[in-house]
Amino acid sequence: MQRLQKTPEPVNGMKILLVGDPHCGKLRTVLALVNCGTLIDISNRQQHKVYTFHYGFCPGKVIALYFPIDSGVYMVNEKLLATIDVFVFCFAIDNRKSFRSIERKWLPLMKEYPHYKNSILVANKVDLRTCKSVVKQKGWNPVSGKEAREMWKRQGFVAYEECSVAQKTVYQILRAAVDMVRNDL
Repeated sequence: MQRLQKTPEPVNGMKILLVGDPHCGKLRTVLALVNCGTLIDISNRQQHKVYTFHYGFCPGKVIALYFPIDSGVYMVNEKLLATIDVFVFCFAIDNRKSFRSIERKWLPLMKEYPHYKNSILVANKVDLRTCKSVVKQKGWNPVSGKEAREMWKRQGFVAYEECSVAQKTVYQILRAAVDMVRNDL
């Protein structure tokens, strides 16, 4: 990963906010997403860590990923939320609480903001579904793809992506986000 120049805000690009409960794979997803492009800067702004980078699908544009520093903080800066282009709602398939929190906690917080409809539902850790012995040993009842797709349709998310950092499939999130707002860039 190469650090280029320090850029305060992605004036010529898009802002993506990742939200979800603790331990749902957000940080690993953010780091994998940043590795899809060329890192410009990592900074702390209020209650968020911001990863700014260039991405191949958007030549000449800057993408900023906003990641809550403390996932327990529900209230985030309203001025920031009003400028977010894409909301990414994350849950882990091995954590049903994180799945339920999308509808119970995160969606109600975000629905009043202008680009709320530019939302992606992301299932993290999907590689665990294939580890039947681990699922059985730990007594997990993983969130199924069917359950997630039902939420996707019910809540009107623009996209649903199943990702695994281990399987290197997180680039799909960025591709969906870019496709969603391409006309605005």
